Amino acid sequence: MNLMKSIKIIFLFVLFIQICFSQSPTPDWDKIHTMTIEGIDALYDFKFKEAEAKFDNVIQTVPQDPRGYFFKAMIYHYRYHVLEVNADYEKFISLSDTVIEVAEEVLDKDENNSNAMFYLGGIYGYRGLILSDKGSILKAVWDGKKGYGYLEDAIEIDPQNYDAYLGLGLYNYLASRIPKFWHWIVSLIGFDPDGTKGKQQLELAATKGNYTRYEAKWWLSQIYNWEREPDRAFKYLSELATKFPDNPFYTQNYGEVLVNQQHRADEAIPWLEKAINANNPDAERFATLGYYRLGHAYRFKNEFPKAIDLYKKFISTTTVDTLRKRYAHFLTGLCYEMMGDRAAAIPYYEVASNYPDAQAFLKEPMSDYQKAFETMNNHFQAGYFELGIKASTELLARQNITDDQRSDILFSAAGFYYDKKDYIGAETTYTRVLSFNTQKDKSRLPNTHFQLGRVYLNMEKKDLAKREFKKVLEYKNYDGEKYLRNRAEEGIDKLEEKKGLGSHLSRDA
Repeated sequence: MNLMKSIKIIFLFVLFIQICFSQSPTPDWDKIHTMTIEGIDALYDFKFKEAEAKFDNVIQTVPQDPRGYFFKAMIYHYRYHVLEVNADYEKFISLSDTVIEVAEEVLDKDENNSNAMFYLGGIYGYRGLILSDKGSILKAVWDGKKGYGYLEDAIEIDPQNYDAYLGLGLYNYLASRIPKFWHWIVSLIGFDPDGTKGKQQLELAATKGNYTRYEAKWWLSQIYNWEREPDRAFKYLSELATKFPDNPFYTQNYGEVLVNQQHRADEAIPWLEKAINANNPDAERFATLGYYRLGHAYRFKNEFPKAIDLYKKFISTTTVDTLRKRYAHFLTGLCYEMMGDRAAAIPYYEVASNYPDAQAFLKEPMSDYQKAFETMNNHFQAGYFELGIKASTELLARQNITDDQRSDILFSAAGFYYDKKDYIGAETTYTRVLSFNTQKDKSRLPNTHFQLGRVYLNMEKKDLAKREFKKVLEYKNYDGEKYLRNRAEEGIDKLEEKKGLGSHLSRDA
């Protein structure tokens, strides 16, 4: 074999080896997708180490793909959101820089890569959210607007990239709720947010998103709660708590809603106990708050010894002197007094003496009427509606009670008729409240007119609803006046908008 032939063979062999080692196998995208889903499930089940291991595996398998970096960053965004530890904020900011770098490298090679645009837009959006929490409103809006642009491009290229609708929906909705003082920032960047469109985009992500549906459901649960649509909020929160029963953040929020909004104390107890007993070091703070909320459930069941025990656990495990801690002292005193142990109640009232009720009970013990009224309200609050109605009837039959007290009983009962969606019962009972000349609580009559307005809205009696909201505006100089007037004006505005839209549609037809 001559020299030239030998050199040629060696050259071809070296070239073959280089080709073999330079060509990595095509990634198994189905496997990568499955690992990502498993990581997301672990994240929302409060298993942060497991989630991070999954996302690290994705990064090692496809280091050129942004998804592993993005969801690893989201672990720390989520942790900061629920645990409020500053180190998690710093970690998120650091990891988000990596996401931006990797996603931009993908776009340098493929400017029409919809997925890279989603991750880039998403990370800028979440940076904006976390910056707004830190009070950096201007930076937050700019990052959010930058992210919005990427997400719009992602949808334009691939309209079925449903994950991108999460960021679009959040930006549209949250920017629409920026306080008026900051509206100049939104105007400055030429953005016109649409809150209704934002909710529609979030609904799309919640139903069709691959990676973002749980996040979209969480935000929708919060949004509908802000907008006083508790049934719609409850639907999403229920889905999350059922899907992720090991997540104390979800189970505790779900339990709280069952107690305070749904009046289902018996159903709430196992959910709150699950949050308290979560075997997870990151869940300790939820155990502390869970004692407080579980105490409410037992108090509403009129099981005062259990409530006292739970409130005391909350007080002993809460190191900071918060308003909630002081209120727990008041409720402990209240439970003792409901049991007839005033001596045990007094020290707790003294700690909570900033509350008017605590001050009143320090001056004189609860009367028989006050105890009966508290028992009635607890029946209603726990969801024992028939017991509540029976107790209210017995109270109203008393000969020695004032018009103010009769008004208190009826107003409370009417609220629970409303919560049960018995709008005829609520209308009848609120109307009875208006028949009394109440002297003690100046807010009673405007509040009753407002609640009647809500009843009529649900009964589709819009003219009557508008009449009641307008009556609210006739009252002045009472506690909570500004808040109630704003809500009444908001109700009137919505009714007038709907009426205008209906007229417009009639003309078009």
